[in-house]
Amino acid sequence: MPAAQVPVYRPGQFDVVCIGSSTGGPPVLETILSALPETLSAPVVVAQHMPELFTRSMAERLAQVCKLRVLHAEDRMPLEHRTIYIAPGGKHIHLNKLGLVKWELLVNSDPKEALYKPSVDALFASAATAMGARTLAVVLTGIGEDGLLGARDLHAKTGSSSPRIRKPAWFTACPRRSLRRPSSLPRFHRRKSANPWPPLPNPPVQAARLHHLLPKRGEIN
Repeated sequence: MPAAQVPVYRPGQFDVVCIGSSTGGPPVLETILSALPETLSAPVVVAQHMPELFTRSMAERLAQVCKLRVLHAEDRMPLEHRTIYIAPGGKHIHLNKLGLVKWELLVNSDPKEALYKPSVDALFASAATAMGARTLAVVLTGIGEDGLLGARDLHAKTGSSSPRIRKPAWFTACPRRSLRRPSSLPRFHRRKSANPWPPLPNPPVQAARLHHLLPKRGEIN
């Protein structure tokens, strides 16, 4: 397969971060999310494959170690700056645009046929509609193909040759399949190290520096 074009990221390029994760995800999520500074303005929405009891416990744990506010997401919850939203297990989470600069979260059982709940595909597809190219999508870990269709939606709806996707991994099956189609999806080096965020080609980005890609306070439009 020919090498995918490596996207160039610009400061202030993204208004929302959507993260999909499965097996092995919670410790990697804690490493990443606890490193994000309190000045990060954009919301972060996480779909982790776990039952509701465990996603709630994870949200409570993250609230203790993160500088940003952490919430266990509920239906019709407004999408606000400097907040991390954890999708409840057994439900799907969607981004819904209400106006020019206003969004909310929808938490429900649609699509009912989805194998995983919450579904990374459902989150990414809704982000493609609500935020388009202003979405930074992340597939962390897991086994299966959840995230592939959503990544393709982002790729198709942003009109870009490469979607805004970061793919570090612990178990690589899910990210590898997400990268498999279309061929223009960017490939990134995968690690098992304690720091799951290898530098981006241009500019270098570590977990604690993710905020450089996001708008400063008051800049979301």
